[in-house]
Amino acid sequence: MKNPVLYRRSFTLVELLVVVALTAILLALLMPALKSVRNQAKSVTCVSNLRQCGAAAHLYMNEWNGLLTTYEYNGVFDITWYESLMRGSYLPTNSVSLCPAWTPYKRSAGESVADISYLTYGTRWSVPLEYVSFVAGIGSQQWRYIKTSEVRNPADFPVYGDSFHTGADAYYGRQIHSFYNSAAASGLLHLRHAGKANLWFLDGHVETCGPNRIVEVLKDGGATIDVIGPEGARIRIAP
Repeated sequence: MKNPVLYRRSFTLVELLVVVALTAILLALLMPALKSVRNQAKSVTCVSNLRQCGAAAHLYMNEWNGLLTTYEYNGVFDITWYESLMRGSYLPTNSVSLCPAWTPYKRSAGESVADISYLTYGTRWSVPLEYVSFVAGIGSQQWRYIKTSEVRNPADFPVYGDSFHTGADAYYGRQIHSFYNSAAASGLLHLRHAGKANLWFLDGHVETCGPNRIVEVLKDGGATIDVIGPEGARIRIAP
């Protein structure tokens, strides 16, 4: 008896189109989830970076009787808060001074003085004057510190956070070394993590803050509070 001949049936064009359509649908369903996972991973790294910056800040405070540097001017150019921490070996690497969720994502060799100012988390500038100490040097030299030992509620006092440069120059949209409350300022908090901003607080914790929490913790620095939304638009959240 002869063995029956086995035939391999090919896919029809309709069947191939159905497979392609189903694959496209699955990809469309998965892409937002994958993007969300990537963004969450960047936010987690950002939190870790801020925590390391905060640990360096505490080392600095311990050696400088509770003073925390926010700004220096040596008579020629600005010195950012993180440069001061690096110079004193409080911060072991400058790679943690950038949020990975916003351009530029990493530092590069040959940075200019201006580049450095726009390649870092922001430090809070709108601080009640009772917490601020100014020290004048020779000529135009000056130093600005936060008197951390006098802050009444460190758990509600943010120091470092996600920033966005609003100035009309070549550095527009970059991270910047300071953030303010007011609309006229050149640096504002940036809600880049799903409509929220990561902030390091003086008591040592890092918090992902939405607009309501930001208003709560910044209201003592001025009545008007503006932030930058996820897509780069300015948003007034108080009053």
